[in-house]
Amino acid sequence: MFDKHNQLDKEIQKMESHAIPSTHEEIEILKKEKLLLKDQLYAILKKASP
Repeated sequence: MFDKHNQLDKEIQKMESHAIPSTHEEIEILKKEKLLLKDQLYAILKKASP
């Protein structure tokens, strides 16, 4: 999950710098997916901590 989050982050950065052709909508979809993963990771970490 962490690796997928980092992969999305790199892809978003490339799209925003125009290294990869994309639309604003495509970038927003990836950002939402990345945020969902971040929320899931946070929930897992919160459960694991005492």
